Amino acid sequence: MTMLPAGREPLTETERERLGSFLRGLKNPDRLTLEGLDGLFCALIAGPDTVLPSEYLPVVWGGAMADEDAFASEAEANELLGLMMRHCNAIIDEYEKERVYLPLFDSPDEKGVPGRHWARGFMRGVAMRRRGWTPMFTDEQEGHLLTIALVAGEVEPT
Repeated sequence: MTMLPAGREPLTETERERLGSFLRGLKNPDRLTLEGLDGLFCALIAGPDTVLPSEYLPVVWGGAMADEDAFASEAEANELLGLMMRHCNAIIDEYEKERVYLPLFDSPDEKGVPGRHWARGFMRGVAMRRRGWTPMFTDEQEGHLLTIALVAGEVEPT
């Protein structure tokens, strides 16, 4: 058994549920679900430029975090932000080992589309550095990226 570096272990089911529950509890309708967070992280990791937590956390919260959504304590903030970072690091670990990363998909969205929350999170990550992503979306060799935008509902099928 290979030991992963500290902070790169995949989240346990209990930890995923804890993080997902917190995200579902945020009042902002634009906040990400756990599935959306997974998509966002995949885009940020695969993307052409570095995006700092100070830039992407407002995307996770769906804007500025409202007082009623704020962490109950510093310990809770450290716990939940630590879970987010560990999840991101676990995805990075999969990419670095050149393994296929299987996205976290929850149930289908309100229209019955599986993976839509993930795709929308991914596209939010793309939007943070759209200029760097444009060549990848327009290159015919990279056509599979257009599928993500299609699932996200950002383009109409032709």
